[in-house]
Amino acid sequence: MNKNYVCIKVDREERPDIDKIYMDAVQLMTGRGGWPLNCILLPDGRPIYGGTYFHKEQWRSILLHIAQLYRNDPEKCSTYAQELTEGLLKMESFRQGDSVSELLKFNWNQLFVNWSVNFDTTDGGNNHAPKFPMPNTFQWMLDYHLLHQHPYAAEHLQLTLNKMLHGGIYDQLGGGFCRYSTDMEWKVPHFEKMLYDNAQLLSLYSKAYSRFKDKNYLAVINGIFTFLSNEMKSKTGLYFAALDADTEGVEGKFYCWTLDEIKQLVPEDRFQIACDYFHFDKKGYWEEGNYIPLLNEHIDEIAAKHQITSDAFVAWMEEIKSTLLSYRNKRVRPGIDIKLITGWNGLLLTGFCDAYQATNDKQFLNAAIELATSIIQQLIKDDQLIHSITPSEINTDSPQQEGFLDDYACVIEGLIAVYQISFDESYLLLAKQLGDTVIKQVSTEASPLFYFTSATSEKLIKRSMEIQDNVIPSSNAIMAMNLYYLSRYFDEPAYLNRAMQMTTLVQKEINNALPWYCKWAQLALFLEQPPIELVISGPEAQEWMNQIQVIYRPNLMVAIAKQDSILPLNKNRYAAHETVAYFCKDHQCSGCCCLRIW
Repeated sequence: MNKNYVCIKVDREERPDIDKIYMDAVQLMTGRGGWPLNCILLPDGRPIYGGTYFHKEQWRSILLHIAQLYRNDPEKCSTYAQELTEGLLKMESFRQGDSVSELLKFNWNQLFVNWSVNFDTTDGGNNHAPKFPMPNTFQWMLDYHLLHQHPYAAEHLQLTLNKMLHGGIYDQLGGGFCRYSTDMEWKVPHFEKMLYDNAQLLSLYSKAYSRFKDKNYLAVINGIFTFLSNEMKSKTGLYFAALDADTEGVEGKFYCWTLDEIKQLVPEDRFQIACDYFHFDKKGYWEEGNYIPLLNEHIDEIAAKHQITSDAFVAWMEEIKSTLLSYRNKRVRPGIDIKLITGWNGLLLTGFCDAYQATNDKQFLNAAIELATSIIQQLIKDDQLIHSITPSEINTDSPQQEGFLDDYACVIEGLIAVYQISFDESYLLLAKQLGDTVIKQVSTEASPLFYFTSATSEKLIKRSMEIQDNVIPSSNAIMAMNLYYLSRYFDEPAYLNRAMQMTTLVQKEINNALPWYCKWAQLALFLEQPPIELVISGPEAQEWMNQIQVIYRPNLMVAIAKQDSILPLNKNRYAAHETVAYFCKDHQCSGCCCLRIW
């Protein structure tokens, strides 16, 4: 490698723009993508070969062959690189072609049926391993269930959420979810913990709790929050990117247990109870004498088996959890990726807001306000977002990578969410300001869709557009949803028109591959029917709003009309002495002084 090549290692989290270009190139060459991503380029950055994992001898052979080809026939290399680069540019062409005049009427039931053939009806999720949580897909499933009264969508959603929270992918002692499950049962995870997964799963479980009132979902909400607060929060108020899977070179070492350890820590008369509860048995066994804590769903049966009351059993298990966690905290901890990534913190901002709406627990409100303040103070430079920073770089003059579209989209989404729990209009005004920055800097006249990078970014072989959802939803889809909300709050038809035009350009993709376009599909659901607008004003406005928001309702626009409000939505709706709620749909409004009409 060092003899024939200039070797460059790219952190895909710091430079997702570079990663996307060469991931697209590898997918064109091989029909598949993934990581580790390896790509061989000409000196001008054009790719000529790539792939994911190669074993040593295979990699050696490839390197020698391409080095020889480049020496002996550089023109052939250049011709192939040019053809491949032209193919990369054509990947964006449909997004800049003729736009569809109007949004299709989707057959959601048929699309869901087509998707459901790939469901795992035993353990939830899809019917193949590895299993990724993909919270965005289940967010769409929840909205589809609520807007179209589809029972099977709710059934599969709840099955998946239940199986995940009982599995090894969820840290049963410290809270928080791991990256993915290597098996069909959510049992053996890849033990890495990512901020973006936990931020989105906090949102998902919060909304599911608000609709289904499952106390296990509330436990997960609090568990994720505890994990983030204890292990991912920096002194700056922002949150770190990830925890490593390995400890001392061994994956999962920090999280697993031997039976000898359990015997030493748990009283003898409770040892078997602990084993039953955490599945320290054949089901929970992993490898080399190690067990992964799983959660037994049948608490009442375990209590009956050991002839104790359910309340006593729960109290005992809380004591045992505390003992095991205290012991685990003395182990060598996994390494931590201390990057503070703007977009991921934006996702978490939305997560905190969703948790507050679902629970009315002020710890989530306080966390949201603190995080919003940290983002505004530390991640906005010269009225623009930066992409990431480390704690040591804050308050220094060190140069920073400017923000990408996903940073803007996720932060704008989070700021809109903070307004919807605090009703401080400064958050909406900043969201609009950042949205206008996006329109100015990453637009193209050829398409309503946005580039991933701004016009002032480093020039690469192409400017990409991120359209398809992955573990994080498409940045274009999030941005379209933001424009949808901003259009309603600020009465800006241009925002709404652009959101609709963006969605029409990907409607074929929604029809052909719904699971990979669920954020777009969520917006399409909203665009099919006018939103409900709820404005409350008066001395009890916040209390009324809390009662309403504790039940998640998709496509609901909320505002509190204050005397100094500048929002068109609040015009002529301020009430000083009487609490009044205005319900509007399709510009038809009514006013009432009670909540019973909801």
